[in-house]
Amino acid sequence: MKKMILVLLLMGSILCGCAPREYETVSDEFRIPDISAAAQLRVDLPQDAAVDAISSAEEDRLYLCDGYTLTLETFAAGDLDKTFLAITGFHREALSVVSQMQQGSKRYDFVWTCAGEGGDQLCRGAILDDGNYHYAVTAMAREEQAGQVKESWERIFSSISLED
Repeated sequence: MKKMILVLLLMGSILCGCAPREYETVSDEFRIPDISAAAQLRVDLPQDAAVDAISSAEEDRLYLCDGYTLTLETFAAGDLDKTFLAITGFHREALSVVSQMQQGSKRYDFVWTCAGEGGDQLCRGAILDDGNYHYAVTAMAREEQAGQVKESWERIFSSISLED
């Protein structure tokens, strides 16, 4: 009998440690993180040669310059190949792209040619990727005007930057 009482006391003391506990649980609610506002794309335009032809609410702009057109566009980040396709009509793999870091963003520079209404077009572009948006600058000129616009394009594409 003493053995039975001893066994019951031991079992009772062991079972006392098995009291239910409260646990923290993870909520099933998923909150999508907010995307920051787009930065301001800055480009030094030729003062007397650039005419703001079209502006949209999304900060997209088309400028008519002396012998070429200049476009500034903002795309949601994510699929970079989709942005290249929208701008050039080509997939990124079909272009020679030079990538580098600029002010904490990835920068992609590229050139391509295409057929235009007045003949072949020479095009140059740059995309800045800050992780939330793709900021694109493209310039297009007739192929025979490539020598005349080279210096202007160098100034424009070297001045591209983002400001918060």
